[in-house]
Amino acid sequence: MKIEGIIFDLDQTLVDTKSVLKYREDRNWGKAIRNLYKTKVFPEVKEMLLNLSEKDFKYGVVTSSPRKYAEAVISHHNLCIQVLVAYQDTGKHKPLPDPILKGIKELGLNNKNVLTVGDVELDIIAGKSAGAITALCGWSKNDDDCKVLPDFIFNKPSELLKDNYFNLNSIQTGVTI
Repeated sequence: MKIEGIIFDLDQTLVDTKSVLKYREDRNWGKAIRNLYKTKVFPEVKEMLLNLSEKDFKYGVVTSSPRKYAEAVISHHNLCIQVLVAYQDTGKHKPLPDPILKGIKELGLNNKNVLTVGDVELDIIAGKSAGAITALCGWSKNDDDCKVLPDFIFNKPSELLKDNYFNLNSIQTGVTI
């Protein structure tokens, strides 16, 4: 398989937002935004995104959070994101495939050549439902008990850059990298 693009989840995938989880769960987006100084980008994420950009690789973020919050997180951490699909951008939400498919369409790619990376089962189900290749990010150490087997499990962001920049022909699915 040749991967030509990546769709990332935002919270607990690119950015460690556990410190604002209570505000997110309460849908208190203003307070979550005001407390973004307590959040941090996971190690290696900025380097990975820079590397992808330097290789003219297509990638984006699909999040179940509202656009205002997602844009604030991205801006606060100075992340370069090519495409953003947020909660209100589709009528149906994860675990349904609609947001992932919208992100894939905005990237101008075929779903069979897109890797979706997330931290919870909801992300894996959405990616699989969209017909994409799926990966669970092990770096967030999420407590979610994922019962759906992703195609890949990456323990750190730099592992996504292995094997000749996404020509993943030699990697078997359903294994930890």
